[in-house]
Amino acid sequence: MELTLNPVNTEVSYTASFEDPELVLGRLKTESQIGLRAKLAKAYGLGINAIGTEAGAVGDRFISLTKFEQPSLFELSFGLESVNATLRNALNISQFGEFYNKAAVLFENCPMNHQYIAFRQQLEAKGDVDVDSFLRSLNPKVPKGFEKSLHGRGVDYLLRFPDEGLQVYVAIVSSLFLDKGVFVNTENTFRPNQYNFKQAFDVALKYRNFVVDNVNLSIEGEATGGD
Repeated sequence: MELTLNPVNTEVSYTASFEDPELVLGRLKTESQIGLRAKLAKAYGLGINAIGTEAGAVGDRFISLTKFEQPSLFELSFGLESVNATLRNALNISQFGEFYNKAAVLFENCPMNHQYIAFRQQLEAKGDVDVDSFLRSLNPKVPKGFEKSLHGRGVDYLLRFPDEGLQVYVAIVSSLFLDKGVFVNTENTFRPNQYNFKQAFDVALKYRNFVVDNVNLSIEGEATGGD
């Protein structure tokens, strides 16, 4: 059974830890704090005052920013130990790369211990279809005690791809927000990490598409390639 879906809400989140904080410190020392803030402000079309700094959080929030570009909200923070970024209400999955790549150049020569990329989507079924029947085809059995109270179904899987050092957690469940909806979540963890951001993003997106194809979901109106 195949289900055709349209994205209603897409969120992409990213976390990475740096292998050597000293390398990050050296990279950041090449510019003054004001110079670094000015570079990020120009890249994202923000005022310098919109680039936040927290001297007490040098590990992960030494620099932070928020960029709203209708209808999407991008948030970024980084320090000597890690970088975190989230794009909410994305136009499509690949839009994340368009935002993050503006900051990724700061870490080009800073190897990462691990990278984590999550794709989360609320998807609405097209046409006169029974979403519950589709989810039942993936997971036909439920505990007997659940039968009278069951309001939605779902499945989760844990996939491993050793050649890429990748583990993918997959959840496909009834949407809590859409009457004919499905929530699809794929969380990709690269450890040990062997990629830069762009490479990891492309690999994660490839396996996200692999998951969607293998459970017979057809998602319309979004980009399917990496940035």
